[in-house]
Amino acid sequence: MNPIGQRLVLDNEHVRVWLDIVAPGEEQPVHTHESPYLSVMLTDANAQVVDADGTVLYDVERSPGDATWFGPDRVPVTHTLRNTGDAEIRVAIVEVLDRQKLDAERGQP
Repeated sequence: MNPIGQRLVLDNEHVRVWLDIVAPGEEQPVHTHESPYLSVMLTDANAQVVDADGTVLYDVERSPGDATWFGPDRVPVTHTLRNTGDAEIRVAIVEVLDRQKLDAERGQP
């Protein structure tokens, strides 16, 4: 599966922080969130969240600094962000990790 964002900014036993940049008219690769996460808008965003089959799940209209929590009841989820605006979207994604669980799922001690 594809990574959550274009650049992994921080990865430790507590969080994984991604920077995601989506150009106007583009969409990020379809990806799956396995862990709860916080989405923090760094720019204005006019977009759609779309599932793996191409179905629009909901529209997004957010401003810089807007934060949205996607808790355990909303993951795992597979989707993409489609930029429907005319400006680049930048968003920070902070995954809250249960490192022991992730390591066990990957067969690591």
